[in-house]
Amino acid sequence: MWKRNLNTGRHLQSLIVTLSIFALGIFLGFYISEMRIKGMLTTYESLTLKINGAILQTRVLEGELCNYDVLSIAGKEKVELGNQITELEGLRGKTDEEVLRLKENYSLLSINQLLLLEEWTKECNKNISVIIFFYSNTENATTSEEQGFVLDNIYEKYPNKIVIYAFDINIDNPAVNILIKKYDIRTAPTLVINEKVYLGFQSREKIESLI
Repeated sequence: MWKRNLNTGRHLQSLIVTLSIFALGIFLGFYISEMRIKGMLTTYESLTLKINGAILQTRVLEGELCNYDVLSIAGKEKVELGNQITELEGLRGKTDEEVLRLKENYSLLSINQLLLLEEWTKECNKNISVIIFFYSNTENATTSEEQGFVLDNIYEKYPNKIVIYAFDINIDNPAVNILIKKYDIRTAPTLVINEKVYLGFQSREKIESLI
């Protein structure tokens, strides 16, 4: 009887330790993700100031746009922020409220840079290919992910030749909705490459031939 009670006590202790470690892991994971979110929000605010500042200066000082390297404004930082949001989706889920809020903010940031870039390429005769990637985490999600991997690979190969903007068609935001309406986006994935619309998955070879 004494041995049985001793074994029961040991099992109970082991269970308590296991549950404590599990709970601590969850807490640390949540804490780390919260710190990452705060860091991403700080980065977002910094990039927003850069882009909006450039837009304001070009409006006030007419003819000055061509003196800017628009690609460098929020360039690598913006790409890294997008990658971090994707990682956060994997950690907290694609329907997490904080993740969705970050994605919406990131979409607005992207649209502002897109508008500035379009004006820059036209006014200053810059040969830059613009790719707009409309994707979904619910409709053809796997195909959208595969298309995203292809675009990442192409961007790594031609970082100074192309700019890629990705928008979740399920985000209910007026600015994103305007883009969806402009290009008559009805399904995902869909690519807009230099203002021409391509429905469905596009191979790396096909995209490279268009840029």
